Amino acid sequence: PIVMKQICQALREWLPEELIHVISADDGAGTDTLLKTKEETVTENPVKTEESAKSEGGGSSEEILQIEGIDVAEGIKNLGSKEFLYELLGDYCNLIDSKALKIEKYLADERIKDYTIEVHALKSSSRLIGAVELSDQFRYLEDLGNTADIEKIVEETPKVLTHYRSYKTFLAPFAAKQEMEKKEVPKEEVLMYLKGIQEAIEGFDLDTADAAMEQLEQCRLPEECIPMMEKLRPLFADVAMEEIIAVTDKMIAVLEEK
Repeated sequence: PIVMKQICQALREWLPEELIHVISADDGAGTDTLLKTKEETVTENPVKTEESAKSEGGGSSEEILQIEGIDVAEGIKNLGSKEFLYELLGDYCNLIDSKALKIEKYLADERIKDYTIEVHALKSSSRLIGAVELSDQFRYLEDLGNTADIEKIVEETPKVLTHYRSYKTFLAPFAAKQEMEKKEVPKEEVLMYLKGIQEAIEGFDLDTADAAMEQLEQCRLPEECIPMMEKLRPLFADVAMEEIIAVTDKMIAVLEEK
């Protein structure tokens, strides 16, 4: 995993001196240094050691949320701030269904190389947010993939994916918060993206469909559409064209009734 403190130390070592401006930031417990270029800040938050991460907010460790399945201090150490961690927890939650389905599909199609790449990525992203036990489980699946132990992969993958999917419950509040922070746009704009997805899918233009989906992801949707959006994400991962059309049809119908 990326550790922000180490990144900043490397930047301090390798950036030309004229591009570095060192400022002080008092975090209430001591003073950390931040690196800034002349144009932008390298990091928006003070670089924190594990100890300062545990007391972030200028006070006690009680100010940091306790999240089942997540070593929050580890996640903050890796990412540099609890705010960035909480943001990534929402992203992580939103991708659980699509990632799990992709792994299942690769296994069903006996695409073991692709399967191994996918569980390797989840090993890393899980470790980054502090889901240490889950990361270790994905590492085990990666080892099985590297040795092409099909029998063991078939036996162990459902157990790990069940554990992985259970994180949707733990991380749902972060996904919901992220949804509320998305930009509010006119329903006509949302309809444009949905119809753009349909037109692209019907024309087998997957790149354009993906681009429209990315735009849709940035919009705050009506509450009735959020469960449908959760269904839509894994369908994109599975390139399930007929199902994508069906779900977007329902979303369009809901929006046009409003």
